Amino acid sequence: MNNIAEQNKQTVEKFFSSIEDQNFDFFQELFTTDARGFQPFAPNGFPNNLIGAEGFYKEFSEVAARFGFKSIKFFPRLILTTEDPNFIFAQFSGNVDLAQGGKYQNQYLATFKFIDGKIFEYTEYFNPIILSKTFGIPL
Repeated sequence: MNNIAEQNKQTVEKFFSSIEDQNFDFFQELFTTDARGFQPFAPNGFPNNLIGAEGFYKEFSEVAARFGFKSIKFFPRLILTTEDPNFIFAQFSGNVDLAQGGKYQNQYLATFKFIDGKIFEYTEYFNPIILSKTFGIPL
């Protein structure tokens, strides 16, 4: 693995850690100002086109507050580099304890594209049926 791929892999680890710590301000360090985010299977009412580090901050912090995320863990997680050092693939489990009781658990696949060591594009795939059932969100 080359240095660029290793640095980008570490940035993905920091992405997960910042969410687990609910330190969404750190997204300013991780994302480009014009970063794009996509959630192709997101249910109605969830944005499918995040723009910029500020867009990621707003979405992730609002979702955590809206649904009462008490604690968040992404484990196990597998972060894979590719032949392109600026493209990372991740497979992970989301395990969220909810403030009102109960848990939200889902499986994810995500891709990360980088420019100059920062995340330029993030695409996240998850099971919307699990999300819908846990939070009572219509599909």
